[in-house]
Amino acid sequence: MRLDAKTGKVLWQQRTNSGVTGVPTTYQVDGVQYVAVLSGWGVDAQRKQEMLNSFYGTNTHIPQGGVLWVFCGSGVDVARCLLSTIHHTVFT
Repeated sequence: MRLDAKTGKVLWQQRTNSGVTGVPTTYQVDGVQYVAVLSGWGVDAQRKQEMLNSFYGTNTHIPQGGVLWVFCGSGVDVARCLLSTIHHTVFT
């Protein structure tokens, strides 16, 4: 979620595959700012969720595996954002 620093108004938000489990971090590559955050339970979400469902009498599905979500700063051309991400991921 991105908020306006002065008003607190929500400017942008993205639903992730599961709950955010890592501390967000920000970094810059070739003048493009990124925000990265880890989402997901990781190794054995299904078995852990089955135990919680059994205890609470619920039937909640949680996707397995973790995902690293990386977002570009505002005002960045999408192609430039993707190229910088690919370059950073593959060649660094």
